Amino acid sequence: MLRCRLRFFQRLICLLIFTIGVVLVVLYRYHELGSFRSSELIRLLNGATETSELASNKPIANVRKPMVVYKRQMSQNALVNGTKRLSITSAWHTWRSWPQSTELYTEEQFTSNEMKDILHHVTTAAIMKFDVGHKGTQLKALVELEGGQLAVFKPKRYERDYVVPGKPYAGFDLHTAEIVGFYLDSLLGFRLAPPVIGRVVNLNAIKSVTSEQLLNTYFMKRDNVCFYGVCYYCKRAEAACANGSMMEGSLTLWLPDHMTLRTWRHPYQRTYRDGHKARWETSVEYCRDEVMIRPPYNKGPRLLDIMDTTILDYLMGNADRHHYETVDSEGDNARLLHLDNGKRLHHC
Repeated sequence: MLRCRLRFFQRLICLLIFTIGVVLVVLYRYHELGSFRSSELIRLLNGATETSELASNKPIANVRKPMVVYKRQMSQNALVNGTKRLSITSAWHTWRSWPQSTELYTEEQFTSNEMKDILHHVTTAAIMKFDVGHKGTQLKALVELEGGQLAVFKPKRYERDYVVPGKPYAGFDLHTAEIVGFYLDSLLGFRLAPPVIGRVVNLNAIKSVTSEQLLNTYFMKRDNVCFYGVCYYCKRAEAACANGSMMEGSLTLWLPDHMTLRTWRHPYQRTYRDGHKARWETSVEYCRDEVMIRPPYNKGPRLLDIMDTTILDYLMGNADRHHYETVDSEGDNARLLHLDNGKRLHHC
């Protein structure tokens, strides 16, 4: 009994030390990014998105406005800190030129006026096509913005103060988690998550550019436009519903065309079955005996990337990273990209 208690306290102390270490890393990165003010981070972590009305760019009445007000104020002007704003074409060209083999953008690019311009155009550019997002298990839409840039739209599924009950991977993806994941990834110095920002889309206003396949999943519920899309678990009973026709969500920029992705099964994937634990949950030698002996984990940066991603997921509360993506042309030395950060942020 005494040995069990000592072992319990040893694990508790290790967990506390790990948590303190992670907090120190975040504070260190935050100190380095002096231009990213504390008030902005607080607003972001409170579930900030940016709202705009399609075509007119006017604020939406009766839509709960998030808290990154500084971005809206910045976006209203043609000049950003005395510098002429990038055109839509230039913004998309700039984004496509940034990604490198080691990061999607540099620390300077993350805090630059160019990044602000790119995010501004994501929230205001006309939507030229609204289509189904086939891949994955969660509802999403593929969006083509003016100028030919693609983005992934994840709709709002919960109110910001709602706490998702059940297992850590239960429930729908949170669009606000995608936004926070982008900023947190950059603050930690990884810069492997593509830019994400919030937007409110008028579903009725873009019906003419919505694909027939996606329109076939539309229906009305208590005067609200709803859709359930096409995906592995998508069904009418679990549709996303707008506020009237105004649908809040997140837009994640599509990676440049030359970055063909390869999907890998995560070595620390859950079984997702009650009573059936994965090998890594029962063997303390799993990493040494089963992971480090095989490619791409036996050499190169991949195993270290897995550890970095674990820190991000721990802070986000994401327990659902069962697969991950890398750039195929980089082979086994490719960096692990931080895509799909919708789980979890709020959990009890």
